[in-house]
Amino acid sequence: MAYLALYRRFRPSGFDGLIGQDHIVRTLTNQINTGRIGHAYIFEGISGVGRLSCARAFATRLVCENPSGGDSCGVCKSCAMSAAGSHPDIRIITNQ
Repeated sequence: MAYLALYRRFRPSGFDGLIGQDHIVRTLTNQINTGRIGHAYIFEGISGVGRLSCARAFATRLVCENPSGGDSCGVCKSCAMSAAGSHPDIRIITNQ
């Protein structure tokens, strides 16, 4: 088995796993529920605050075919492709 860093192994897959980001989760969930989704989002902050985790959870929820509550289902084809990093509509651009 290949080495996988702890922060990648235990990265939350949805909004429910994000700790300490309640205000962000509430804002993004409200935008999804009301259908007022912006054309672009910038997740900004210092290293380690959960920018990438929030962005992935948000993108996965947007492309999910069977969302359950405010989160993605995690079992549909779109969720599986998103988890594998191969969804054609999700591109993560980082400055590293």
